[in-house]
Amino acid sequence: MTLLKRTSSDTLLRHQKDHSDDPSVVVEEEQSGTSDAITIDTSQVFPSNTAALDETASSAERSQLTTNDASVDMYQTNFTSSHLTSGLDMSLDPFTFDLETQFPSWLVDSDLHNGILDTPLVATMAELRPGWPESPDITFGGTANYKPVSNMKRIWFTANDDGDEVIPQSGPTTPPGSRDEVDDSYRQTLTQSLQIRPMKEQTALPSADFLNLCVRSYFARFHPVFPVVHAPTFRPSKANSMVLLSICSVGSLFTGSVHAIRQGVQIYDRLHKAVLANWDRLLARGIDQKISLIQTAIIGQTFGLLSGEPRHLAIVDAFNGTLISWARRSATFKTKKMVGLDLNVSSAELDTKWREWARNEELIRIALSVHIHDAELAAMFHHEPFLRHNSRQLPVAASNQTFMAVRADEWRKAYLSDPSNLETSNATPASIDEHLDFDLLAMPNNSYFTAYTVLEGICANIVETGLNGTTQSKPDEILTTLTSFHRHFLQESAAWEADHMDMSILWHLAFMIMFADFDLLERAIGRDGSELSLEDLHAVTLWANSDQARRCVIHGLIIQKKLENLPLGFEPAIHVPRAMFRAGIAWFCYTRFGSEQDSGQRTTATTDSTEYPEFKLTGVNPALLLFQASGYKHGKPTTTETNASLSGLTDLLRRIGHWEIARRFAAILGALLHNEAE
Repeated sequence: MTLLKRTSSDTLLRHQKDHSDDPSVVVEEEQSGTSDAITIDTSQVFPSNTAALDETASSAERSQLTTNDASVDMYQTNFTSSHLTSGLDMSLDPFTFDLETQFPSWLVDSDLHNGILDTPLVATMAELRPGWPESPDITFGGTANYKPVSNMKRIWFTANDDGDEVIPQSGPTTPPGSRDEVDDSYRQTLTQSLQIRPMKEQTALPSADFLNLCVRSYFARFHPVFPVVHAPTFRPSKANSMVLLSICSVGSLFTGSVHAIRQGVQIYDRLHKAVLANWDRLLARGIDQKISLIQTAIIGQTFGLLSGEPRHLAIVDAFNGTLISWARRSATFKTKKMVGLDLNVSSAELDTKWREWARNEELIRIALSVHIHDAELAAMFHHEPFLRHNSRQLPVAASNQTFMAVRADEWRKAYLSDPSNLETSNATPASIDEHLDFDLLAMPNNSYFTAYTVLEGICANIVETGLNGTTQSKPDEILTTLTSFHRHFLQESAAWEADHMDMSILWHLAFMIMFADFDLLERAIGRDGSELSLEDLHAVTLWANSDQARRCVIHGLIIQKKLENLPLGFEPAIHVPRAMFRAGIAWFCYTRFGSEQDSGQRTTATTDSTEYPEFKLTGVNPALLLFQASGYKHGKPTTTETNASLSGLTDLLRRIGHWEIARRFAAILGALLHNEAE
């Protein structure tokens, strides 16, 4: 029996909110001179009347759920609840997250509207049409014989390029082609063509209480899985006001309120337009303005990846190259880890060094975050990455204990206890073998954010080699790299345990990408329409009856079983919904396009539990796992058995975490399950 536990984070948040004696902490005054700030009148953008949300974030009490799980025997040891936390980095464990120490002590007060947001960004924020579409409802019903879902394109997570959306006319029609000069009416048309959309009535920012709630939610739930801002030293100021707004947009996803999510979407849209309108001026300012701009863009890009809105994903994909360019102009990719620091100094000087180190560490994590986004987009959209992904070009981030230290003296202790900080060389670790893209042995094994970036880069390389048609020529090299990664970073984690940033799930996803063409599989389930070409039908049928398909499906089943054994309140990393979605697609195509004639070959293959070398590292019996998923028999599972596994993934996607993209993926799998999309 696997017990799904509810987290106490929401209860602690409410308790701290209700019983805290500390009112909203006044935002500290900006220390730098006003000559370096760009000031602008914001009265026309944000009226002084700020309305609080009618509905604040609330989360329903979840009862404990128990589910029968027949997968325990496939592992070498019995599962106990204590295994969930063994081997975890407690500084990032959301269940032991110290609200008092990890939450910033500051809160947003009413001065936010009058002082901090006095920037050129605010002046250019245009109100976007409100609205937050819910995930499409799926009607139950099904057919005996599968064919691509006719309306799958409508519910797909990427934008529809068919041009079905009706765009209202912005002015007079274009003059006839016979016109040979510009008159006043045509000049007016030209003027209107420069207006992307008409200015609408401006609305105020949400209340300070709402912003504080979003900030708290961000640092409690999102910061542990994507630590890019140094929380202990972050304070609102004019220089980083847009970072604060970006933090609030992501934090709104965790409030449990539809109205709060709508507010977060509006903040994201308005902030994105403001950044695009002012980026050149901000990059021309000091280093603080540059870092603030890029951090805003990174957090905003992450919001777009997770919001589940196709329009946002299109923006993120288009904006990725711009963000990479900004990061290069700010020399973030060349930033090196600060090693060999002399910390035997006075407390005041120690605090200064801590803040200098924190700013340098934020630059390193900006570079790593840009690589992560580039890899995620390449895998999601099936295109080449913008960056060349290898560990040789990556800066090395500090350990989580060092980065999460809340005071200077704690930071000094963590810094001095890390052997990698005592090195005298200030260069990125280089491999003895210069031909290796990923020098894993030279990386500190406690730099988990760097390790996560490297694993994302391995996935990006697999996607790129697949697009170039060279995957089949490099399987041994990729397998060796993934095996080395597991031994270096995942060796101490059992197959069903939680681990740092869910890297084991990403590790299994890398194998799935290597053994399946998910661009083909997505076309097979109706992504591009209900008509499947004979060429694609032949290709997906060959894959479904291949050894690679079985291997891919087994990795997907491990991902599902691992997530089923994690606590209900566990907050997943950004790649987890995509991994679950890919597992569902692979299982569906494997079972629906595979032929009964291949059952004998499948029986022979599944009887050998050591056929696939990567499973020896995890202690999983692949034959038993596939046997159980197929209804405790060899050969092709029945439709009922296929739907049982697929419905389990669909249910997990609906319930896990707070990412709306997971609900979008669940709607797509639900349409497959019932072969109907309204």
